[in-house]
Amino acid sequence: MEEWERKSAITKRRQDMRSDSHVEVVSILTLAGLKPERMWELANGYWPDSPDYDDVRTPWWLAQTSVGLIRIGWRKRVIEIDWSATGNEVSVTDDDVTKWLTMVHAYSTAKAVEYLTKLREVVTDCRSRVNGCQDNCC
Repeated sequence: MEEWERKSAITKRRQDMRSDSHVEVVSILTLAGLKPERMWELANGYWPDSPDYDDVRTPWWLAQTSVGLIRIGWRKRVIEIDWSATGNEVSVTDDDVTKWLTMVHAYSTAKAVEYLTKLREVVTDCRSRVNGCQDNCC
């Protein structure tokens, strides 16, 4: 394979990975009832920016949703979901996973949808309370 062919193949692979990850994140958010209004591509927050990781380093995404900004992207085996920019502190699962009140690691796309659905439900419920927001949930 010629050098230009190798570089062209690498470029094509990166474009495909970017497109695939965008579609996946939009799908996860949409299935959770948080269809993104706008999205921005972010550098991968886990893998270093080195040619050694080109095959696994997909971009992360920042999505504007009805509950605020959500950052989402693949680490090694988990999807990291961070909603700290929303100002909402919500426990989205009792699962034995890495989690805080503004972040969770999902071990599958189905779990990502489950956790984001819970986030949406809690924030929406909190916002609809007659007495307004309480407990840092909105």
